[in-house]
Amino acid sequence: MLNIPTDLLRTLIAVIDLRSFTRAAQSLGVTQPAVSAQIKRLQLMFGADLFDKTAPGVTLTAKGEIMVNYARRILALNDQMLEATAHGGSATRLRIGLMTDYYEGPALRAIAEFRAAHPELHCQIHSAYSLALLRDLRRGDFDLVLAASEGAQDESAYRRWVEPQAWGAASWARAACRGA
Repeated sequence: MLNIPTDLLRTLIAVIDLRSFTRAAQSLGVTQPAVSAQIKRLQLMFGADLFDKTAPGVTLTAKGEIMVNYARRILALNDQMLEATAHGGSATRLRIGLMTDYYEGPALRAIAEFRAAHPELHCQIHSAYSLALLRDLRRGDFDLVLAASEGAQDESAYRRWVEPQAWGAASWARAACRGA
């Protein structure tokens, strides 16, 4: 039976989430060649390329997509197991996915106020694009997601609501736009 080291899976997820081997290396505190070596080791274990070398940037192959989906689930379970046993029991945790565009202003202020009112709660905040956040919500990676969606709403969500999108600008910005 083959065991997959979680450090290899974490490296894979870092490369995918950050869309760069170099940025993944920086976030993991290793060198870029070390990240490349870990990805190569993972590919050798599975006998398949995980990245499409013909596509620009960091693009997964079909097998790479499958691998990433399982890797996220394995790492989530690993982290939950460690968290539950490290503190003598399950810690109260809220996993929040926040759309990149919302990663400022009112959303962060609301989260900060909530955390201040509930200091016993450990909040994990992850920022990404809406499609990735909604995909990860369906997989159970988040407890709460603030994202935009043009498609059908996920019926499996415990609580959900749709807010109309609105754009606002200061009066001086409107005048500047008219003058352009």
